[in-house]
Amino acid sequence: MWHVEGAFQMYWMPAGLITILSLPILSLAGHPISDSRCRRVFIIMARFVNEKNTVYNVERDAPSSTYGSGKPTVDLSHHFSELSKARINSPLKDIFKYMDVPGIIGMAGGLPHPDYFPFDSLSAQALVPDAFSIESSASNLSSESSGMFNWLWQLFGSSVPTKTMVVPKYDADPAAMQLSSALQYTSALGQPLLVDFVNNFMHSVYKPARKDASVMLHAGNTDAFTKALGVLCNPGELLITEEWAYTSALSAARPYGVKPVGIPMDGQGMRADALEEVLANWDEKTRGAARPHVMYTVPIGQNPTGTTMGVERRKAIYEICVKYDANRTLAVDRTLAVERLYYFLQVGVYQDPKHRVSRKTQDADDDQVFLDSLVPSYIHFDYQGRVVRLDTFSKVIAPGCRLGWYTASPLFLERLERATETSTQAPSGFSQALVTQLLTKQWKYKGYIRWLRGIRAQYTIRRDTMVDAIRVAFDLQEEYGDSAFGKMLGASEPGSGDAVRVFVARSKNQHLTNEQKKAVLLSYVAPTAGMFIWFKVHLYNHPLFNAHAPAPTTPAETLEYKLWEDLSLGGILMCPGWVFGTSPDAMLTSSALPDVAGMVEAAEKSGPEHQQYRTLSEGGRFGYLRISYSNPTAETLKEGLARFARVLDKHFFGA
Repeated sequence: MWHVEGAFQMYWMPAGLITILSLPILSLAGHPISDSRCRRVFIIMARFVNEKNTVYNVERDAPSSTYGSGKPTVDLSHHFSELSKARINSPLKDIFKYMDVPGIIGMAGGLPHPDYFPFDSLSAQALVPDAFSIESSASNLSSESSGMFNWLWQLFGSSVPTKTMVVPKYDADPAAMQLSSALQYTSALGQPLLVDFVNNFMHSVYKPARKDASVMLHAGNTDAFTKALGVLCNPGELLITEEWAYTSALSAARPYGVKPVGIPMDGQGMRADALEEVLANWDEKTRGAARPHVMYTVPIGQNPTGTTMGVERRKAIYEICVKYDANRTLAVDRTLAVERLYYFLQVGVYQDPKHRVSRKTQDADDDQVFLDSLVPSYIHFDYQGRVVRLDTFSKVIAPGCRLGWYTASPLFLERLERATETSTQAPSGFSQALVTQLLTKQWKYKGYIRWLRGIRAQYTIRRDTMVDAIRVAFDLQEEYGDSAFGKMLGASEPGSGDAVRVFVARSKNQHLTNEQKKAVLLSYVAPTAGMFIWFKVHLYNHPLFNAHAPAPTTPAETLEYKLWEDLSLGGILMCPGWVFGTSPDAMLTSSALPDVAGMVEAAEKSGPEHQQYRTLSEGGRFGYLRISYSNPTAETLKEGLARFARVLDKHFFGA
């Protein structure tokens, strides 16, 4: 008996097979073979071995996935949709996996020759990792010198915090990033250098509970979520979401015939008690569908509400999923598709200007302090391998990259790979080349962490600037969650672990009556992550509100529609809350945004309004608006909030 030893495994094989392995194989590729590809080569060759003469059978005993050797604590394969179960390995992709075997002559596929790629190199001026201060001082807000002025300053300024990076077509190091491979047909997993960086980053920063958690690149979270839906959901099934959910996710689910089941929220996002109640009391006949087995959630910087879920809440929700897994007579188990656009935009608790202290400049050695300040990910608690996490570079590098990654167990990643290799095939080679060079050669791990710290400081300033502007535009008071203001405002007791501060806004207009000045116009919870503030508009204080009015059948019959119309005509564009709704009433207008130009013409022709209205939310009492602080300058934010206050005065009081 002979043995062949590799870095990945030891196999005992008959001497006859060694003659096959030792045949001279000629290669035109010249790339080193990876451990995973070595394993596949040995699997193919081991098929020629009689099992009786083999102590260790490769096909039978080797790990079934290239992502990791761990096995899920429970079998979660029943989550796969019928479409996903029907997918097989792409025959061409299987063949191409052997292109990098040393010495092999590649004649299998129609790969264009790299000499004919018109791009000889790819270069960029990239900001250095410490381009942005990590102090959350308003004077450090980058957007104050934006647009043309900033471009001129960079053109003629004495110091520009950038460095040149270049990706050549060919590199003497076959393992280096080069356009000849980045722009070629490639694996659905992504470029190996970037996959390795992201995988190491994920394990270092997120600290997953399972060692076999691994990554796979994708073409941005929108496409990634759509693929995850196809892998996990059959047409007609239901999807658990927060009661207010990202509208693009809802739109992606609709063509699959997958409808949302919104779970009530509070100041920390999805409520664990509400989730338990929905699952425990599920009636298939009443609901018209089986109990849902997939949950879509954005627990940090939730879009649209801006809420961030605490550790104890997160553990409770995870254990509810585990509980219903164990009780199979009552329910199927749940898997979680978790979207993480805003993980590194955790901006902390808002403090008013009088008590605000700028974060002290931290030394480079404090990177771990920054990482420890972040709320742990679901995968940190995912001991059963049921979480599929979606990360993206959109919010921390650029959305046009269309690049991100899945983190999941080998079971789910293998099905996602099958779905990818016959659709998008892989993320853009240009994006992968630039981001790989940026992260692995220019910034590296510590530089990327420093960049993330600077980005977080910038969005902290923007959040503070927005909330400060609201304070100037309205008569603002701080309160704690109270049922009188609705369920989005958190617990009612300040001492409760779930309690959140609620900002309640009234008009500052001195020409109003005392009663009008007392009327609450809106309330909100200052976000602790993300890019948005979620306004709850108290439309029951509107003179045309009538709780007993007929239920609306068209968008024009709702008070929130009329408010959105007034705001647009008043020169301020906000996102109407109804597009994020998961309840039947809120979804009435989810696909019917009004035409602004048509509204102007209609407003000019309309006369006095005497119709009585109700709203779509919470018994017809409230409306919602989502506003973003991510892009405007400080002055634009202030002007936008001043316009908002004027429109609300006119809308509510005719003032």
